[in-house]
Amino acid sequence: MLIESASPASPQPSVYMPPLQPTLAVSCCPHPFEQRRVDYAVPAGPTIAEIVELIQPDPLLRMHGVAFIGEQAIERAQWHRVRPKPGAYLSIRLLPAGGGGWRIAAMVGIAIIAVVTTALTYGALAPVWGTTAAAIAGGLAGAAVTLGGTLLVNTFLPPPVPELSKDKGTESQTYQILGARNRIDIWGKVPFLCGRFRLTPPYAAAPYREVVGPNTWWRAIFAVSHGPVHVEAMRIGATPIGNYAEVEWQLRRGYWTMPDRGGWDPVSGVFPANPEFGETWTATASGTVNGLAIVEGQTITFNRLADTSSASAWDLDQGKPFSLYPSDVYEDPLSVALTYAAGGQVRTTAPGADEIAIEIAFERLVHIQNQPAGKKSDQSVTFRIEQSPAGENHWSTVLVRTVTGRQQTPLYWGHRWRPAEYGSVDANQSYDVRITRLSGDTDEERNFSKCFWTALRTIAAGDPVPVPGVTLIAVRIRATGQLQGTIDEFNVTARTIARDWDVSTSGWVWRPTSSPAALFRQILQHPSRRKPATDAQIDLDRLVYWDELTRPAGRAFNGVFDAKTSLYDALTRVARLGRAMVSLRDLKFSVVIDEPRTVPVRMFTPRNSWNYEGEMTHEPVPHGYRIAFVNEQADWKTEEVVVYDDGYSAANATLIDRVEIVGLTSRDQAWKEGRYHLAQQRLRREIHRINCDFEQLACERGDLVALQHDVIAVGLASARIAATSEDAAGNVADVTLDAPVTMLTGKSYGLRVRRVIAGAMRTDLYPLRTIAGVSPRLFFTNPPALIDAPAAGDLCAFGELGRETLRVLVRDIEPGENLSAKLTLIAEAPGVHTAEQGPIPPYDPVVTPPPALPAPVVLDIRSDERVMLVTPSRTLIERVVFQLQPIAIEGATIHVLYRLSGTQGAWQDATVQEETATGVVITGPQSGETYDFRLQYTHPNYLASPATQVNSHYVTGRRSPPADLQNLTLSVVGGQALLRWDLPADLDVQFGGWISFRHAPEMDATLWPNSTSLARAITGDQTHVFLPLKPGTYFARVYDADGRPSTGVAFVSTKQASLLAFSPVGSVEEDPAFAGEKIRCTVIDDGLMLDAEDFDAVPDVDALTNWDDTGGVASSGLYQFAAGIDAGAVRRLRLTSRLKLDAVNQFEFWDAKIGAIDDWPDVDGTLGASVDASIWGRLTDDDPAASPAWGALMRIDSAEIDARAIGQIECRMRSDDRLFNLWITQLRVAAEETI
Repeated sequence: MLIESASPASPQPSVYMPPLQPTLAVSCCPHPFEQRRVDYAVPAGPTIAEIVELIQPDPLLRMHGVAFIGEQAIERAQWHRVRPKPGAYLSIRLLPAGGGGWRIAAMVGIAIIAVVTTALTYGALAPVWGTTAAAIAGGLAGAAVTLGGTLLVNTFLPPPVPELSKDKGTESQTYQILGARNRIDIWGKVPFLCGRFRLTPPYAAAPYREVVGPNTWWRAIFAVSHGPVHVEAMRIGATPIGNYAEVEWQLRRGYWTMPDRGGWDPVSGVFPANPEFGETWTATASGTVNGLAIVEGQTITFNRLADTSSASAWDLDQGKPFSLYPSDVYEDPLSVALTYAAGGQVRTTAPGADEIAIEIAFERLVHIQNQPAGKKSDQSVTFRIEQSPAGENHWSTVLVRTVTGRQQTPLYWGHRWRPAEYGSVDANQSYDVRITRLSGDTDEERNFSKCFWTALRTIAAGDPVPVPGVTLIAVRIRATGQLQGTIDEFNVTARTIARDWDVSTSGWVWRPTSSPAALFRQILQHPSRRKPATDAQIDLDRLVYWDELTRPAGRAFNGVFDAKTSLYDALTRVARLGRAMVSLRDLKFSVVIDEPRTVPVRMFTPRNSWNYEGEMTHEPVPHGYRIAFVNEQADWKTEEVVVYDDGYSAANATLIDRVEIVGLTSRDQAWKEGRYHLAQQRLRREIHRINCDFEQLACERGDLVALQHDVIAVGLASARIAATSEDAAGNVADVTLDAPVTMLTGKSYGLRVRRVIAGAMRTDLYPLRTIAGVSPRLFFTNPPALIDAPAAGDLCAFGELGRETLRVLVRDIEPGENLSAKLTLIAEAPGVHTAEQGPIPPYDPVVTPPPALPAPVVLDIRSDERVMLVTPSRTLIERVVFQLQPIAIEGATIHVLYRLSGTQGAWQDATVQEETATGVVITGPQSGETYDFRLQYTHPNYLASPATQVNSHYVTGRRSPPADLQNLTLSVVGGQALLRWDLPADLDVQFGGWISFRHAPEMDATLWPNSTSLARAITGDQTHVFLPLKPGTYFARVYDADGRPSTGVAFVSTKQASLLAFSPVGSVEEDPAFAGEKIRCTVIDDGLMLDAEDFDAVPDVDALTNWDDTGGVASSGLYQFAAGIDAGAVRRLRLTSRLKLDAVNQFEFWDAKIGAIDDWPDVDGTLGASVDASIWGRLTDDDPAASPAWGALMRIDSAEIDARAIGQIECRMRSDDRLFNLWITQLRVAAEETI
């Protein structure tokens, strides 16, 4: 027992047989060269090999293939051993492989290549139409295979193209233009009518004029369309043809075939019983049936336009040539004078003359009387027409006729006859024609009868268009008194007769139709194609299903293809109005229908797919479409309907695309199409592409599948179920996944699981209890029964409830290696099917936004010298260090932007130099500028945090004073003072800075300005120094690389001059009299001070802060001691200087100070004074009273020497600020000898 059922994507009739035992569900592609999936129900128990043999009896075709039970591949060699258990899901795909298989594959490949070539080279719909049979040979030439769907972008059906972007060179819309004229289009296209339309058909052959007696007649034949066609109305211009006098027409409906059913006797009074469309009978007698007069030998053909008893259901002489239009007319233009004196005039017809016609023209035919003068009267001329077989001189009289006239304008007279009815018949049907004037010649003064033989026509009977399947109409109409010129405004309203699906009989019947499914089949099978498609080459079941969808929805195609159009383009246009896409399914012409769907047939996640790619269109959606269409309700006039998107109207819409959709003749349908395409552009904006393995075998184009992927943030995770747990009631209470997932408080979550139930694949959704945290264990809100619960190994997608997966349609399947394929997916977008009934729903990408990161919390900011970066080249770079409150999310990174405060400039990215859980270090900002900062956390699995903004932070960098020197200590080492301290914390002190030392003789000295410098300064990266040992106070001050001093100074005092014992040798004391020579200095109040300078001595007036001063203090001065020290002999001496000074601001006054006195930083204003003094001298071993040789000047602080005397002692004084002076009150040098 084998039960075949239709898959969701391929509706097929199914046969139900009650199973006698448990069955096994099998999804199979039974043919190596088909993609059609067929679902079978097979009794449980057979092996895979037996099942394959049952499904595909041909041993060659089942020789190679693959089989899977669930997702487990079964090797081909094991097929005869493995028996799938009931309820399992067996997938089978037969493949072309091996020697025979490759030969078949090669043949199919060649066939497909040939077919595609045909599509490219012979894809035009209708061949050129001319006046010969060769002009319409080939008909609807095209290919047997087309590539459906590969031209789409992100919509299921391409939206209409705005007019400006169309290829106008390949479109002909003459059939839509009122007032169009019939045309002779040599090698043009036969119109191909699809549905109901009014068209102005081209001439099938050139029309011609004939004169019969005194009247002029026009004969014409028109190629209405590829048939068969039901002609509803005929008009010349806007006038129905029945309103004209002396007009007759004949119709050839364009039957594809007309089976001959033999003879029929009209005398019976009834038409043949149970006829089929196109069947033909020949009348064996003459008679009348229901008002239809039939002559013996005529044929009747059933057209199915009425009941079989009605005369309207039968067409006459459909297989016979037109009697109103011959197959060929040869006209010999003449100008032969017919006179009595000349006798008979002879001319010969062309061969094949079934009929002969002549024309005689009178310049005027009238008698002018004298009494009364000028009165007209009749004038008559008699002619005799004779014929003879060409060259035989056997004459037979055809006609003797008297022509009478009374007119002074030209008069034409003609006659037409069948030569076979007069005398002997020529074997070649070529005849001599003689016309003899039997009346005498006239004077042409008062009697006018001069005439000429102007035309001899040879008419060959037959069908001018001997090709079946073309609807032709022949017309003969009297032009005299009715037409202006030729008949060139002939138009018809007609409708295609095609095999249409009839629901009542469940069969295809020939009848007028506008159904897209019927027209789709009509185009493919029309005999005008070089190779019409057979029923086996068309997916008729799908067309039936399609028809049952489009007919209730009122979707129809009514149009004409009359220009160069490919087969694929014609099928596409017809399918588009049926909301379908041309497709090739199992090597059959088919369609993929855009329709509402229910249950996904598959689910894809990163667990069973790879290489995800995505695209999204950002093209603006038009505010509306201005759709041009031919309105059949308005006498086929071209009209427009504007279809607006939701929220737009004529008052605010600015982006309107004007489009034409071929096949629309209804305002209502045009509006619905516009709404459908607007909805597509709004709701189908994404393309998804994934690669998958053999699971693609169960998918067809158009299938609905579920998609979960973290790249597009659809769902939160994918996994497989590792284990399940049951509760006391036997229900499944929870499942454990093979990977943990995260739940947040306040969210509802669901688990969508792909399951196999009774061999059928399905996806079920289970609501979950929200337990905040990260865990692989999930608890169901409503524990399902064991039979309805997931099982271990099932594929699942986890996410917020209702948003676990995205419903998408399979648009394309591109086969790959090893049974893999690339699937192109687009959004299902159910709203496209309801847009014509109501508002278009908003676009929903079904994205689940991840949780947001918390905003950074800034605890502290530092940007001083201590956090600067030192490069390998010992260059300092400013840095800003943010201390942050840690967050409990691993992997989060922080992004920092900055810009100058108070500006509207663009934010700049800061370079993150270091990042930890508790802080971030950036570079980029410059010292001395004030900046605003923005800090934001980012994480690949979370939304970015809100930005935290820090405003107006001053980047200190190298702009602030360095910190004071810390922990200064002094130790005596020999005769020197060893000073130690902590390494300065400021980097711009360690790199490029220095430490300066000064000394004051007092033990309790605390002021830096009231000290003198020692000779040595060291780099800022040192932590000790040896200095001359002197009693008093040592001061140390830090300077950074830019020369900025520390705010405070470090100091240490010592009473000890040396560890050794000394005895005085001599000393000099200049204070308080200062009797030595003074240069730019003077004695004031028992102290030595620098002189004041005049204004003219100011070196840089631009530096003056006050132009009213008198010039300030001299920048330097020199005091030379009055005497030196002579030890009497060369000895080892210790020299020690004592220099006490104070810095004095001579220009600061109490009255000038402002604010509270407690806020004054320095009462005397000398805290930052920069004054200094030092003692220098020369040594000699000679007698200083004689002519000694003095050594170089040396600075005297505290030093041990070997010399006899020290002389030429001087005190050098300087002031770096013209506002400050120094006041030296002690200036002494002492020499001591070691005991």
